Formats: sequence, structure tokens, C-alpha cells
Amino acid sequence: MSEGEKGRANRLRRSIFALLGITLSACGLAYVFRDIIFGDVTIGEHFKELTASTDRIEILPLLGSIAVYWLCLIVLRSLLVRHLLKPIGNLHWTQAYRYICIGFLANNVLPLRAGEVARSAAIHKGANLSFPSVVGSLALERMLDMALLAAIGLAAIQVAPLPGSVRTASIFLSVLLGIGFVALIILARRRRGEAQPGKGRGLRTRVWNIWIRFSAGFGALKNTRGTLIAVGLSICIWAAALATMMLRLEAFGLPSSLPFGLVLLTCIGFGVAVPSAPGYVGVYHAAIMFALVEGFDVEPVIAVAFSWFSWLLDVGVSSITGAVSLSIEGLKLGELKGADNGAVTD
Repeated sequence: MSEGEKGRANRLRRSIFALLGITLSACGLAYVFRDIIFGDVTIGEHFKELTASTDRIEILPLLGSIAVYWLCLIVLRSLLVRHLLKPIGNLHWTQAYRYICIGFLANNVLPLRAGEVARSAAIHKGANLSFPSVVGSLALERMLDMALLAAIGLAAIQVAPLPGSVRTASIFLSVLLGIGFVALIILARRRRGEAQPGKGRGLRTRVWNIWIRFSAGFGALKNTRGTLIAVGLSICIWAAALATMMLRLEAFGLPSSLPFGLVLLTCIGFGVAVPSAPGYVGVYHAAIMFALVEGFDVEPVIAVAFSWFSWLLDVGVSSITGAVSLSIEGLKLGELKGADNGAVTD
């Protein structure tokens, strides 16, 4: 296949996935504003109710949620990223912090969670680490996140009155993610072989070299100590995320109880994991609506207001920190957007 044909194939693939993300986001927005689309509520009435509901915001819990998120959760995640990358190269936690912020910014402006690729590309460029190995460590980080989120989901269904179908899906997904995490540990500990020298020596050699470099990102799980550190940091990260959600609920005058926090965190976590438009528009709001309305009978207008309030807070702060981090690292978002094309075998 010629370079031109590869380029057209890549553009077509990205267009299809972007369309899928936009479609899912549109479905999410339709669910959020179903009273306007399918009911008899006008846009003006809905906007007036939304504006009025923001009067309930309390500043101290709001500031507390921001502090816990950015001074605790992101610091802990930076330490986790540093730990996961240690087998392939040294990275200071402040660098990891900036790369995480860059990934947040990219997710805010690019579809389909492209910030994950942008963050990997930033680490590849800034720290001169193998791109496939960085992607492998990111895959491991995401598996840790999903495994912990599944555990939170299991806790949520024990304390919250969720529908039976949601309970069944949570249990099935938790078992599936648990099996996946165990498989990663086995792959990390049984990894054998080295990359073969040379490029362009056949598809099999190229695939093998990519796999060897990708699986190098699993190195943090090669021994029990490394595994325990990774799991321990992940537990602390999600504990801080739960505290953030509970403070945010309190800031909006909603019950900041453990059941509320567990269900909300679970729904948001799984909601933003699916492909979507930039900034998780639609899927983020639909996840909050489902958690608050279906799980706890919160008034829909209050749930909608909370979803937009929470979304604006996340997107606003993360965009600012991401822009500052890009400037410090001397990078441009455009050069990270498609960096995966040329870095696969680096």
C-alpha cells in the first residue's frame, strides 16, 4: 500500500470513529434534554430553571473539591505514571504531572479520548522514551483504573437502589476486568524475547518488534512489590476521586453520602470511557443524569444543572493547566495529534 493510500485509509478510519463518538455524544445529550425534545418543557423554561438551581452552590466545598483533585489526586496519578514508566526510563513526577495535564487538554479539544495518544506522544518527545512502551504503560494504567472502578461499582450496587440490569452488568464487567488485570500480570511476568534489529523486514518482524516494545510498558508488574505499589497508588487515586465527588455534591446542596458518591463516581468513570465528542460532551452529562435521577430520584433539572456545573469545572481547570503545561514543555498540541503514526516503531 502506498503512502497516499495509507493516508486516505487513516483519514477514513478516523472519520468513522469521530462520527461514532459524535453519535454517542448526541445520544447522551438527547437523554439529558429529553424533557425538551420529547416533553412539553420549553428551552427558555429549562434555562431559567438551570440558572436558578446554580444559586445553591457553596464556595467552600467547591474549593475543597478543586484542592483535593489537583493537589492530591493528580499528584498521586503522577506518582503512578512515574512508577509505571520506571522500567523503560526515568521521569520526574512534576514532568508526569504536566503530561497528564496535556492529556486532559487534548481530550477537551479532540474526539475519541485522543488525549491518551497525545499524552503518550508528549512523553515520547519530552522524555525520549519508546512510544509503544509508553502506550503499553498507559494501557496498564487504564486497566488499573477500570479494575478499581469495577470494585467501586461493586460497592455501589451494595448500598444504592440501582436497577437489576445495572447490578448484573456491574458484576459481569467486574469479573471481566479482573480477568484482564490478571492476564496483564501474567504477560508482564512471562514476557520473553527482544526486538529484532532492522526495519521493514516483513510484517511478522515488525509486529513482533511493536509487541516487544509495547509489552515493555507492563514492566512495573514484573514483581510483587511493583504490583503492590501500582495497586496501592490506584486505590489512593480513586479514594481521592470519591472525596472529590462527595465535596462537589455538597457544594451543590446534594447529599454528600457514600452511596451518592460511589454511584456518581462509577457512572462518570464508565461514561467517559466510551468514545465521544471532544470534552466528553453528552456522555459525561448523561452518566450524571442516570446516577442522580435513576439512582436517587433527584429532580432532573437539578441533575442537569449539576452535570453542567461539574463539567465546566473539570474542562475549565484542566484546559488552563494543560495549556500551561504545553508551554512549559515547549510543545504544540498539533504536533502531538498524529504523532502515533510515525512513532510506532521508535
